[in-house]
Amino acid sequence: MPSRLNILTCPLPVLRTLNGDSQLSPLPQMEAERIDALRREGAITGVEDLLNDPALEGQQLAALKPLLDVKSDWFLLDATVELVDRERHLFSVLRRREEQVVAVFRSEGEL
Repeated sequence: MPSRLNILTCPLPVLRTLNGDSQLSPLPQMEAERIDALRREGAITGVEDLLNDPALEGQQLAALKPLLDVKSDWFLLDATVELVDRERHLFSVLRRREEQVVAVFRSEGEL
C-alpha cells in the first residue's frame, strides 16, 4: 500500500495541490494559507476537517480522500553536529513500519 500524505505537516506548496478529483489547478494561495493557519491553530485535526473546508466545498473528493492521513511513515532527519570548530551534517531518510524505524538512505554533507 502506498504511503499517504500527512495533511497536518505537508508544506504549503503541497497543500495547494489538494483539490477536487477533476480539478487540475491548485488551490488559490490565500485559501492554502488560510487552511495552513487553521492547521497550525489546531482547528484541522483530521482528514474530514480538511475535506469539509469551504475551499473544497462542492467538489468530488472520492479519489483524494484515500490518499490523505494525519500521520507519517516517512521522515527526514537533518542533523548537524559541531565539535571543535568542525561541523558534520547528516541526512537520513527514515521509514516507520509497524513498530520499527528503518534508515532507507543516509548521506553526509548534502542530500
